[in-house]
Amino acid sequence: MKRESKKIITRRDFIKDSALLGGGFCLGGSLLGVPTLAHAKKREITFGTASPVGGYMLLATGIARCINDKLPQYNVTPVPEPRTSIGNVRAIDRRERELGLAIANVAYNGYTGQKPFKAKQAINSWFAAHFAIWNVIALESSGIKTIADLKGKKVVVGKPRGTNDIMNRTLLLKAHGLSYGDFKPEMVGLKEAVNLMKDKHVDALSIIAAPPLAAISELSMSRKVRFIPPDKKAMAAIIKKAPFFYSWDFGKSYYPNMIMPESVAVLAINHVVICGNYLSNEMMYNFTKAVFEQIDIIHNVRKDFKVITLTRAPKGLPIPIHPGAKQYYKEKGVL
Repeated sequence: MKRESKKIITRRDFIKDSALLGGGFCLGGSLLGVPTLAHAKKREITFGTASPVGGYMLLATGIARCINDKLPQYNVTPVPEPRTSIGNVRAIDRRERELGLAIANVAYNGYTGQKPFKAKQAINSWFAAHFAIWNVIALESSGIKTIADLKGKKVVVGKPRGTNDIMNRTLLLKAHGLSYGDFKPEMVGLKEAVNLMKDKHVDALSIIAAPPLAAISELSMSRKVRFIPPDKKAMAAIIKKAPFFYSWDFGKSYYPNMIMPESVAVLAINHVVICGNYLSNEMMYNFTKAVFEQIDIIHNVRKDFKVITLTRAPKGLPIPIHPGAKQYYKEKGVL
């Protein structure tokens, strides 16, 4: 009997198939081991997210499943991105990945070539995703009860030159009269921030993220923490300067163990799923069809993802929609 020849798996192939998702290798179809011929012919697509434990990764995992289940010729793999929105825009522009997630204002600045970008980035909108809020969370033992109370404290502001760092430094904390010289900034990601707060090495964190975050829920169960809302006058000034932000009533139901009112006005901003403007119309049409014909997969990942619908998909996007996706929206009568 003839022995069946086996295809050698390179280290790169192994990482693509098995990394990232704690079992997410199954998204691509075949199990680890000798890939099938069908798997070998798949087109690899990477999807930029943010923290491995945050909302971007969860959403990208759901989108990847929709595409991989419906379109076996593709293998979409979500990957973490330390610089979040900014890093995703730049990586798509450099053609290092095809898909990604970004906060609305970062997508707009990338498309138009405004700071922190030095040139127009080769991106399009794909669809409107969920929204994020500005989270300022402090240890109750720190005595912090207002944004102004961050003075003199140790505060996590996000990774260096990442989206949170830039937004904190140039807009959010600045509107409250704070600069990095007024407190001790710690520049780490969400996972590290939560660990530092658990160990009481920092007093607070200031990040833009979509609720509910598992890491924050876990923190609120292990430590007494307080949600710090923005000052009303500062919030109005931020919305006037950066209209991508809007006021939203944030409920205690997202974090039942958090010290906070039953409902409080916070700053919210939309997330946008973006793609390379160089991707084919056919591929993006098929991706869009695969996602919205199986939108329940995404809705079942997390309750706040239920705001992602076909009707809302092309609405309120800060940059032009990819022509392939636009064709699908027009056919469905939502654009």
